[in-house]
Amino acid sequence: MRHARYLSPAENAALSRVFYDDAFIEGMGRVRGIADHVETGETVLRHTDGSAFTITAATSSAVLFASRLVYLTDKEGVRQPWDHLKQLTEAERRIRKAFARAKG
Repeated sequence: MRHARYLSPAENAALSRVFYDDAFIEGMGRVRGIADHVETGETVLRHTDGSAFTITAATSSAVLFASRLVYLTDKEGVRQPWDHLKQLTEAERRIRKAFARAKG
């Protein structure tokens, strides 16, 4: 992670863990990549409980962002619920927790 000069080493380490070592947050970044038409091919996403599923290139941004709650068909053909609000709330919780841990 690019180290911000205004953060302590502990804060930088905590944020690096959440942004680079957290599979859930990584998947949320990939959702952003799908929105920007940058992410293509198979993409692993995680539910808030940590369970993973893989979507294929057939999942378009139009499908992904059609509603607050969408169902994405994974590569096994199983429909996976994706609740944007729930996902974003969990991402915020993880980031806040990382900041709190860093501050001690």
